[in-house]
Amino acid sequence: MTLLNFPTAILLFFIMLISVQTNQAMASDTDQQERQTVRLGLRLIDVSRIDSKTETFTVEGILYVDWHDANQKNQTGEWGEATTDLRLEKMDWWPAPEFENARGIRERSGMLLGIYDDGSIEYEERFSLTLSTDLFLRQFPFDSQTLPIKLIIGGGPEDQIKLEISEFSPGLIKMPEWEFSSDSFTHKIETGIKPYGAEFSPLFSRALFAIDIERHWGYYFWRIILPLLIIITVSWSVFWMRQNELGDRLGISFTALLTIVAFNFIVADTLPRISYLSLLDVLITITYLWIGISIVLSVIIYKLDEAKLESKVKQFNRIARVFVPLSYYLTCAVLVFIFTIF
Repeated sequence: MTLLNFPTAILLFFIMLISVQTNQAMASDTDQQERQTVRLGLRLIDVSRIDSKTETFTVEGILYVDWHDANQKNQTGEWGEATTDLRLEKMDWWPAPEFENARGIRERSGMLLGIYDDGSIEYEERFSLTLSTDLFLRQFPFDSQTLPIKLIIGGGPEDQIKLEISEFSPGLIKMPEWEFSSDSFTHKIETGIKPYGAEFSPLFSRALFAIDIERHWGYYFWRIILPLLIIITVSWSVFWMRQNELGDRLGISFTALLTIVAFNFIVADTLPRISYLSLLDVLITITYLWIGISIVLSVIIYKLDEAKLESKVKQFNRIARVFVPLSYYLTCAVLVFIFTIF
């Protein structure tokens, strides 16, 4: 047996490599041809409610589904809301789009179905639905969020379905608490998805429609943050009171403390039970701490006065009048900067 010389072996190797790649490409083209193409379109009419506490939002829109079925060429016609579901049940196959992050039942109306001479089929429905989202509230109330609308084709996995997006158009959406811009609406196709987190599910393609929104923080500033600042500023009036009036000093400080506790309950009622602190939580916690510092300083000043250390009393009062407010406002400013930038 004669061995091939080195140049001949290299040549045969490249010929085999090109052959394998050609076969893979042909197999891929054949696979693409066998897959059913489904085109999804979504037109948003309204986003009527965004609930931060339950991490849900409610949308109303129009869903469009286009596909081709050669078996329906001789079944041309149009069907309205009353007969669309019955006609779909008679088909051998239809895409059956599902909202993967749905909460509750999808309310449908205005269904339309059209089958045309070339076998192309168009389906349309108006829907209203509550969807879930994972909110990241670390920057609350200066936060931005993304609301996802996840659509999968229940009619088959991705090795049978080629999913495309035909359109994603928003209506004139306005909400008092949230800002929508022209760049807020994006979409993409995701592959290799196991819907609903099912471990042994086949892989599906998913159309992801995303709405980027930014919270209007004015409500929280005027109703919570500004009153919070006023309350703690008033509480520092104790440093201008007589040093021997400890009861009055502590009364003002504890009144301010209880008022801030009430604010904390208001904030807690608007947010889910998250395991991390939001910016507003941190500001309230810092306010607790600084009122605690004021109480401790009041006691120290009272004890110094009892000890007849007049110079020390004046010194502590002067330091407290400047250091306590300045350090509080500076700490709040640094925290707002850190939370909103990083």
